[in-house]
Amino acid sequence: MTGIPMILAFLVAIVIMIVAISKFKIHPFLSIMAVSLLLGLVAGILAAILEIFLLSLFLH
Repeated sequence: MTGIPMILAFLVAIVIMIVAISKFKIHPFLSIMAVSLLLGLVAGILAAILEIFLLSLFLH
């Protein structure tokens, strides 16, 4: 994902993080970790890393 959709996903992630911290009183560290993992999943980064990890795990 690149361009405008990625910027929009980033802005949505920031809003989700602020709401999680202020309204739901989730610890900021946990909120940042969860939002960053979700943003990585949306951007396709985690899928690529997971694929590389699983391939290396099963091919050795």
